[in-house]
Amino acid sequence: TREVEAGGAGLEALERGAAGGGMGNSSMDGAFEKVGGGSMSSVTSEDLDGGKRGRVGAAKMREKLSVMAYLSAWIMSSVVSLFYANQLLKNNRQIGEDVFTVWQLACSVLYGLIFTKVCRMHELTELTRDQVRAIIPLSLAYLIKELLKYASLGRVSVNLFNTIRSLGPFFSIVLEITFMKHYPTSGMVGALAPIIGGVAATSLDEMNVAVDSSQLFVYGVGLIAAITSTAINNAQNIYSKILFGQKKIDPISLQIYLSAMSFLMIMPYKATSSLTFGGVDSLMATLFPSRQLCVQLAICGFINFLASQMAFSTLHKISPVSYSVSNTFKRVVITVGAVLVFNERLSFLNGAGIATSIFGVFLYERAVRSYKQARLYEQHHEPRTTV
Repeated sequence: TREVEAGGAGLEALERGAAGGGMGNSSMDGAFEKVGGGSMSSVTSEDLDGGKRGRVGAAKMREKLSVMAYLSAWIMSSVVSLFYANQLLKNNRQIGEDVFTVWQLACSVLYGLIFTKVCRMHELTELTRDQVRAIIPLSLAYLIKELLKYASLGRVSVNLFNTIRSLGPFFSIVLEITFMKHYPTSGMVGALAPIIGGVAATSLDEMNVAVDSSQLFVYGVGLIAAITSTAINNAQNIYSKILFGQKKIDPISLQIYLSAMSFLMIMPYKATSSLTFGGVDSLMATLFPSRQLCVQLAICGFINFLASQMAFSTLHKISPVSYSVSNTFKRVVITVGAVLVFNERLSFLNGAGIATSIFGVFLYERAVRSYKQARLYEQHHEPRTTV
């Protein structure tokens, strides 16, 4: 879910995107080859230009293949992470969202330290004291968001959860108006109509099924948890922008620190509650239900961590426009996978609601891009006055 959803899932790196990196090649005015007793013969410029074009062409092809590999890995790991978590939570009622969250946070910290300290694939940013104090409330929000996310995934369908996540732009607009006094354009506001309409249609269809199966309360809890998780995720992103300003923490390091602090927040509560009612045996049975389930939870944690890293890496290889289109495609893949692989029900109203919400998100992201491009143009073409 990575709406990090992905919940979380959801920070400053998603605003920053990545500017495409050009590949430089050292230029040569001429090339010479020694022959015999010091005589020199020059290589023609046509030969040099042809070789240079060949190297540039091969480099561009390698770059395209690399981008395609990252995109495929990101989309597949995100989709698998979402469905795997959904199946684990629904098929293993002995673990609740709290135990599941403990495992995911612990795995995120463990794999993150292996990624940064053992494999040295990324440098872990060192925090200042002010940053540590600032991250504490952010970690609390992150913990609540993760708990609600898994509470929702264990109660509603993947399609409904994924559709509700489309409400992100709505909460972003409301929060930015409230706390940052940033007012949206008419294009952004207009895009909210299909988003809200699509989510409402999908939710009503799911609720009708819940009434028929006497699961209305369960679906209601899952629906509220998904909406609240989405709202917290967007509030967390905005808080991060205000909090760090120019002294930003890179997304990979931030994820590791948030997971570590959130783990330290939830573990005392979980340990105390288990020890109070059942002692050490109850605590061990709660956190480690069975060997097979522990392996599955560790695998799920790895896939979740991989999805987050692939999202960050992909952002540094493609433009924000390409990332937006890819994110829309990922939502389509989730819907198709839910129907074909996991046999989730897809009525006409449900399908129409999903398609409408995806279309609304696409319109919103396009409106945001147009607004940013217009602002950038104005900044570089301001009229200059001379005295």
